[in-house]
Amino acid sequence: HLSPFYRMSPPRARQSAPHVRLALAAAASTVRVVAQRGGEDCVRWHADGQLLFLGPVRIHPIGTSVPSELLVRDAPAKVLYPLVAPFAGSRHGGNAAEYSFGPLDEEAYHHFYRAHRFAVTREKGGWDALRHPEILAAGTIPIFEKLADAPPYAVPFIPVDRLLQAEREFSDYNENLEAAYNATVRELLVHTWRCLTAEAMAEYVLRVMGLWPARRPLRLLYISCGFGSVQPNNGWQGPVSIGLFLGLQRLLASVPGSRVIDAPPLDGGQFPLRPDVPPSYMWPTYERDPEDPMPELEARVNMYGFGFSYARRLPRSMMTSQEERDGILEEIGQRSFDAVIFGKAGSHQGCTPLPYLDKVIAAGYPTGRVAMVFGGDFGPRQEVPARDILAAGTAATIFVREILGDHPWARLRLRRASVLPSACYKDAEWAFFFQYWAARLECWACPDLDVAFAWDSWPSIRHKCDRQACATVYNRVGPRTAYSSVTGDHGNGTVSRSSVCWSGLVLATFPLLTLPAERFERAPVEEQDLFQLSTRCHYAMSFLNLAARELEEQPARAAEEDFLEEFGVRFSEAVRYFAGACGIYSRSALV
Repeated sequence: HLSPFYRMSPPRARQSAPHVRLALAAAASTVRVVAQRGGEDCVRWHADGQLLFLGPVRIHPIGTSVPSELLVRDAPAKVLYPLVAPFAGSRHGGNAAEYSFGPLDEEAYHHFYRAHRFAVTREKGGWDALRHPEILAAGTIPIFEKLADAPPYAVPFIPVDRLLQAEREFSDYNENLEAAYNATVRELLVHTWRCLTAEAMAEYVLRVMGLWPARRPLRLLYISCGFGSVQPNNGWQGPVSIGLFLGLQRLLASVPGSRVIDAPPLDGGQFPLRPDVPPSYMWPTYERDPEDPMPELEARVNMYGFGFSYARRLPRSMMTSQEERDGILEEIGQRSFDAVIFGKAGSHQGCTPLPYLDKVIAAGYPTGRVAMVFGGDFGPRQEVPARDILAAGTAATIFVREILGDHPWARLRLRRASVLPSACYKDAEWAFFFQYWAARLECWACPDLDVAFAWDSWPSIRHKCDRQACATVYNRVGPRTAYSSVTGDHGNGTVSRSSVCWSGLVLATFPLLTLPAERFERAPVEEQDLFQLSTRCHYAMSFLNLAARELEEQPARAAEEDFLEEFGVRFSEAVRYFAGACGIYSRSALV
């Protein structure tokens, strides 16, 4: 299967092209101007204005990453022959007997990749693997077996199209291709710096959560748990969680006063540390304690993959103190943490149930400030991970590694951000409403469905709207004034317009105005006014005004088409329905 590369003719004795370091620096500086590190454009299938959903839950891709110090700063000198480094891992994850390098051979392992022009990698437990960014960081072009057959959402941070192009371009490598080869290496190194270093992955996660760039010190709770395949309860987190943890620690070190608190492990975990050191599932990431009686060889044997590319990378000053651990519950209750990140989530991942989750929910952390990382080898194509993701969808921002397909009752699809502010999918009440709306499209104006809306959804929507002041937006005020009254400031100096599900409010006008007042005669006396037609028309006009202000800032035809595509009706239909049901108003009443 690698015969084209093994037929490559070795070039004459020569080193990499001169001045590569300067060229790489120039290329990197150019890209940094036009594309930030850790941006959503790192995701190979990202398109502006589109959001990926699994059923009703928005999901974000995540992948493996390597510490930035592994990234070479130029195209390294290469051996003359062979051109291709053979596959150096095990056939199945964690089988140390098949490793090509010993526990203390990490530097030789990285040099092995740096010395070859190409290196073989492949899918194993999942399509994503730490080996891919290791090869890229070494200044080597991966030969990724069967990459052309990868599912559309697999390996989201790997530049798939560019690697396939390089495979075609260099399939018959010779010295005349050296300049083009070096240019490709430089291009891939810039991509790796932007998207595949641990620091870049941490930036990406914090950007999704609205916390980066940081304008003040951040305090994060990183909850780690899990098991390893070396021995039971040794706390193997998986490469996604460990890479993210490393990146967060490194990233926040640049923000004075910031802190990442590593939460205690589950009871019963065994750690090769001194008894006076607080236990941590992240113990391999910290520098070795000179007083630790365990030899480094034995410690490395206890680490998955011998700790290559993640072990001994953090200073021990970053390790969470016992005093900090003792105060975790109190800080959760006081919502002292800017974000809570569950580094490894999902059934059969050693984190069931998720520790502290009940405390986090009880404290009222918003969905945007809680992250769950589903970093295992199995994704939503399997029933159990799909079920876990759907169950967590309104409690946390969801990150998934292996997005290889979907399940019959939880489909993957891209949806339009223009009509889906984040409140529409982060709020459990709105998630319930959109399930109702799907049923209403199948049975338009069915009385039983509309009565269910009136009793189950309308009071909470009305209460939420009153709390956010959107019932007064119909007053003729400027858009910015309206939005600031609705959403408020989120602490970073900007006003968010995503905390109101304005499109859901538009859809609510249909059932809200459909049922006659007599259907609400059983309502409590104190709520009778809430169900009067005049009151419902008052709210409906407020909803439509809020939506009209949002749609004013978008191309009219595109916004109408997006609304129709997402919800099966046009915004103009809601306006006409309102005008017909509430005769005392007219279209001109809308701002």
